[in-house]
Amino acid sequence: MLHILEQFPKIAQFIGILAFIFGIFAFLSKDDIKLKFLAGIAGSNFALHFLLIGSHAGSIIALISAIRFFTSIKNNNKYLPLIGTSEKPII
Repeated sequence: MLHILEQFPKIAQFIGILAFIFGIFAFLSKDDIKLKFLAGIAGSNFALHFLLIGSHAGSIIALISAIRFFTSIKNNNKYLPLIGTSEKPII
């Protein structure tokens, strides 16, 4: 079975470049909500990019990251960033 990248390699690369650009704009942002939103968009695009090139583990990790950014927009719980990590909270 062929991966989608083998059929449409330029689409997958374009989505990866677009995700990279969203990530740059996210971390240049001064507004916290805008940063989280753009980083969530970047993570979603990276998840799609990794899925298209056949890297399922990378896709799942990027999707978890995107979900964490989107949920942190509405929720300011100090333990929320620990979901999907093994780190202890800094209090």
